[in-house]
Amino acid sequence: LVAEDLEIRSRSAILLDASTGTILFEKNADEPIPPASLTKLVTMHIAFQDIAMGKVHLDDIVPIPRAAWAINQSWGSSLMFLGPGQTVTLRELLLGLAVCSGNDAAVAIALYLAPSIEGFAERMNQEVQRLGLTHTHFIEPSGISEHNVTTARDFAAFCRFYIAEHPDAITNFHSVREFAYPKAENVPEAYRDNPRTIVQSNRNTLLDTLEGVDGLKTGYIIESGYNIALTAKRGDTRFLAVLLGGPGRSSLQGGQIRAEDGAKLIEWAFTNYKTLHFSPIPLPQPKIWK
Repeated sequence: LVAEDLEIRSRSAILLDASTGTILFEKNADEPIPPASLTKLVTMHIAFQDIAMGKVHLDDIVPIPRAAWAINQSWGSSLMFLGPGQTVTLRELLLGLAVCSGNDAAVAIALYLAPSIEGFAERMNQEVQRLGLTHTHFIEPSGISEHNVTTARDFAAFCRFYIAEHPDAITNFHSVREFAYPKAENVPEAYRDNPRTIVQSNRNTLLDTLEGVDGLKTGYIIESGYNIALTAKRGDTRFLAVLLGGPGRSSLQGGQIRAEDGAKLIEWAFTNYKTLHFSPIPLPQPKIWK
């Protein structure tokens, strides 16, 4: 089976070796499509940058402004169910982004790291411009807006950088299978006997069904279809795929097609390729005449 024979139903796709950047497959990889909740990876990247610089810390208690309450998010939003009076850490908010794709968590993080949603979006745009992603632009941090835009090629380049820059995020956030919130410590004392904890599973179903998968993020809005940024590692080889615009008449069907497309690309890659790491061979000193 050669790349041209792979039947991928997503409108746009790209597959590459994460360590070398070698492109193994692409389909309409430069078509502009809203990233939907893949946007949250850029939001997490900005947060990890600020953590690395010591501006904020994972265990910081983050204020939950009214704009970040779950009840104030757009219709159809994925949520971690933030509400008034809760106590939440930056670590929990990042898990709320990575595992259950909470739009409320994205708003809370954005307003913690910037004075406004617009100000945070400007930070996102400055960063993707710095990385040379000329077809990517954001207006908000959650991905709910169809006016966010990227391409499979651009976003794969971002994901490759993200994995290299934040390797611990794979283990600590993106491969976490479920997230429970709010717990007793998150709610006011009067509600601690019954915090009404909601347990949500990771939206990336391939974590449990495809060998080596450990990230990264799924996404969906009506305007984009079903998206996924998918990575898997076996031995010393890691592949990365970005699929945008997957079809589906329901979330069940769309999620299934998205998973089938992703699994098909990753399995094909591991069947046909692996990354070879060579140690430098010492060469004898050459004689140079005159």
